[in-house]
This record gives sequence, C-alpha cells and structure tokens, in this order.
Amino acid sequence: MLGGLLFLFSMPFLPHWAFIFLGGYVIIKDYKSLKRMSRNNIFSLSLLLLYIFACIINMLFHSKNQVSFGIPYVLMHLITFFIALSLNEKDAKVLVYFIIFEAFVGFFEISIGVSSILPGAESYKLGISQYWYNNRVTGLYYNSSSHAGVLFIGLVLFEKFKHQFEYKIAIKIVLLAAILSSFSRAIIVVTVLLEIMIYYSVFANSLKSILNNKLRINKQQLYLLLFITIIVTIIAVLIIANFDIILKQFTRGKGTLELSGRPLIWKLSLEFIRNNLLFGNGSFKYFAPIPSGPIHTHNSYIQLVANHGVVLALIFLIFIFSRVNKQNILFLLPIFIDSIVETNIFWGISLMDIILFAFLFNSNFNKKS
Repeated sequence: MLGGLLFLFSMPFLPHWAFIFLGGYVIIKDYKSLKRMSRNNIFSLSLLLLYIFACIINMLFHSKNQVSFGIPYVLMHLITFFIALSLNEKDAKVLVYFIIFEAFVGFFEISIGVSSILPGAESYKLGISQYWYNNRVTGLYYNSSSHAGVLFIGLVLFEKFKHQFEYKIAIKIVLLAAILSSFSRAIIVVTVLLEIMIYYSVFANSLKSILNNKLRINKQQLYLLLFITIIVTIIAVLIIANFDIILKQFTRGKGTLELSGRPLIWKLSLEFIRNNLLFGNGSFKYFAPIPSGPIHTHNSYIQLVANHGVVLALIFLIFIFSRVNKQNILFLLPIFIDSIVETNIFWGISLMDIILFAFLFNSNFNKKS
C-alpha cells in the first residue's frame, strides 16, 4: 500500500506539505518498529535533528517570507526519514508497477503526438523537430525532468529487487524505452552508468566464482559471462558506429553540449554563496534571479549551500555520506551524479529523497543484491 501512496503523493497536483499526512500514517502504522531502530539510525536521526534545529535558528535570525504553508521545509526531512524506514520490498515492487504505468502514459502521449495529456499543462505537438530533446514527453508530470526522474527511480528499484519480479526482461525494456523517450540527457547518462556498474558487478562476481572453483567451469556462470561480453560488445559497436548521430541528438545539432541556461544559474548561485558563505539564504530556499524569473539552482549541492551556508550544508552532507557503503553505493552513485545538473534531492521531501533515504537508512535496501 505504501508504494502506491508514495506514487500518488508525488503527483504534481498535490502540494509538498500533503506528505505530512503520509508521514502521520506511517508513524502510526509502524510506531513499534520505529521505536526499535538501530544504533546507527539513532545516531543519524540525532544528527538530522541537530541539523534541523540549527536551520530553524538560522531562519529566526534571517527575516524572509518564503515558508511553504507556514512549515519550514527542513522539517520535511524528518517525514522523509520515517517514511524511508517504513518501506519494504513489497512496497518497492508496488511502486515499480505504478512507475511502469507512468511509462505507458508517456508511450500514449507519443502515440497521439503530444508532449502532455495533463489538463493545464503546457503541451506541444511532437514530430515537428528532428531532435529528440524537442520531442520529449512528460507523462503525468508537468515537465520531462520529473517524468524522467521517476522512471529512473523505477529502474533503480527494479535492479535492486529484481528477484521480486516476473517478466524481468519486459519490465526492463519498458523502463529503458520510457527513459529514452523522456530524453533527459542527465538521466540517460546515469542510466548507462547504472547498467555498466551492474553488469561489471555481475561479471566480476561470476569471474571470481569461476576462479574460486579453481577454474572448474560452472556452465551457468560461463554462459552469464559470455552473455554479458556479447551484450557489451554489441552496445559498444552500435555506439561507435552511430556516434555522430548520438552526438548530434545530445547537442541538438550545435556540436557542443548546451546546458539549458545552467552556466548563468550556477554563476549567480555561486556569487550568492560567496557573499553569504556562512548563513546562505537563512535556511530558506534560494532561487537564482535569472531574466526569465527566479529558478532553483539545477544542482542539489549548490542549492544546499546556497540555502543554508557552508557549515549547515557540511552537517547535512555528513548525515548523508556517512551512511554510504558497498551495499548501496551501486544505486546511490548515479543519483549523486545526476544531482550535479539537477535539483532532484535535498528538497526536504520528494520521491527521490525518500528513495535516497531508504538506501541510506533502511536495512531492507541494504541487503546484498
């Protein structure tokens, strides 16, 4: 049930503060198990509470007026933490199925030639431009980046809990095709990175198993090695043969990678940080003042420092990275890399934040895959 509720509460027609109700439901439902959290999680929760307390003090000393529904957004980290602790494999499986539904909404938009079917969303006809970037669909979201981010979460959860699913090949094809149709360049890059790391891990483990058996060949392991080698070779040949076409699509025919206005946003944000190094924006969300209107920084780490200043940002990063380990790094690294060019995490609460916290603090997500 929680998996379906997570998908519902991540919909754009619900405000962020609506997650409070989901947090209340989780705390009531899992109160006993939350009371028995591990020592590591007690330490992490203590660090999070210290960070939140310091952020509120920072807010009190910096008069601003950007408080969503009267609730400081840093408090939402607590709800994210408790929801993440309550997730289990079944919840992850249900969430993946809802995300597959999201993928098919995108396919439907492609089939009727529009970028969005949402009422009130800015929609345009597909097929006018030759570049995939200009033919992106948005699914049930108002922009393709959110659509792609949710699809990537689905792929990450599927890869982590693959043993829970039937029709594994079909599910993977659907998710990969949907990510490609969203044409979020950052998500495509980290998807490739995720798959490379997964195949490398499987390849290395299979080779290690064969060597540990003193070269006595296990047919299953050998077939797996051959399959991975063939797949990687085919993909490499296709990329090399079509490199010019791929480059043209990624650069929209300009020959150089265009970052959709990010250099100006980053420049303004870094200037703001230099001028407000210790306290940032008083722990209120910072928005870069570009000519088209205020906008978030398109970089989760810059956003964090701009919001809170260096000291509080460092406390939060210690809270996050102190729980990265060899069991979760495979799934977290692509998220961390994507967050260099997108503000997908550290929002206070979002679907991506909840899954990030689950991999960091939830033992169900830290079992060896």
